[in-house]
Amino acid sequence: MKGRKSVPTRLKVLRGFPGHRPLNDNEPRPRVIMRTPAPPEFLGETARGEWKRRAKEFVEIGMLTGPDLGLLAAWCEAYGRFADASRQFKENGCPYFYTNDKGSQVKHPLINIINDAEHTMRSLAGEFGMSPVARPRISLPPSRQNDREFSFDPLHAVGVVPRKAK
Repeated sequence: MKGRKSVPTRLKVLRGFPGHRPLNDNEPRPRVIMRTPAPPEFLGETARGEWKRRAKEFVEIGMLTGPDLGLLAAWCEAYGRFADASRQFKENGCPYFYTNDKGSQVKHPLINIINDAEHTMRSLAGEFGMSPVARPRISLPPSRQNDREFSFDPLHAVGVVPRKAK
């Protein structure tokens, strides 16, 4: 379909229902998950760590449902590729470009992996309200607010930015 993507009713309500158009009363309402689910077996170590962080945050604010688990797994897998490739690129001191055997300047393959994972993460971030643009559009009820900040800090995982002491 052309045009803007439709916004789920739950998100419209959280955003304060700015359009004042009738809500879809027949929209499926999946049950909110109340306990942090275990990460899928196929996720790598870095992706499993991201799953534990994100799933816990989404459960705490009441934004995780069964149908969301596949998208969350895709986010975590992309995050794992992003973090692992970034870490490998940094640790190995890889150049951004190198000269191949034909004498041409070529972008390092890890850069493509990092860029592809970043693109996937960026497209999924909006689905979960994890981008700076998506966050202000969501208003949580006071009972779901907490003192912890909702953090999106992928550079911490790859050692580019040091973690703050707790």
